[in-house]
Amino acid sequence: MIVSLIGIGIGKDGQPLLSLCYGSDSMDCLKKLLQLTAVFSLLACSSVTFLSCVFVRPNVQVFLSTPDALAPGVTFSRIMLSTARLFGFYYTLLNAPQAVGAAVPSLWFSICYQGILDSPALCIFGAATGNIGLARTPPAAVVTSLERTIVLNLLMIQKKRNAGGKRRRLFITGGSA
Repeated sequence: MIVSLIGIGIGKDGQPLLSLCYGSDSMDCLKKLLQLTAVFSLLACSSVTFLSCVFVRPNVQVFLSTPDALAPGVTFSRIMLSTARLFGFYYTLLNAPQAVGAAVPSLWFSICYQGILDSPALCIFGAATGNIGLARTPPAAVVTSLERTIVLNLLMIQKKRNAGGKRRRLFITGGSA
């Protein structure tokens, strides 16, 4: 949870600066700032993930007092930490479309991650593999959502280049406004 909150904070805090770069029609600045934010979020979340992995047993012991629950708690925590380093990168890329006025695609990806991907995957993985499958559902949803968010950002950059330097609101499915 700590890693995801740090990632969300870094991803959301870069949005006003990205909006400023887009509003001033400085695509080079926008690109550099997006790269800096993405790299910083990966480094920050990776370092916190590493520390969480090192101290996973004491962290779980704080919340679980019965020894029988400790081993499953540690296993679950390690599974959740497997993709935790990607949270900041994901939220940075998720907020980039909002920064350039493409809130609809960003909303669609948030809904896909939370509802459309997680809920059916929980049912499928739970039925197929039991409790361990349930624990692996959120990391799988993060990876697939990250892939789609990268594609969205690449399409937006391509659309901006094709606009001929004119500042426009970018929508993947609706043309421009």
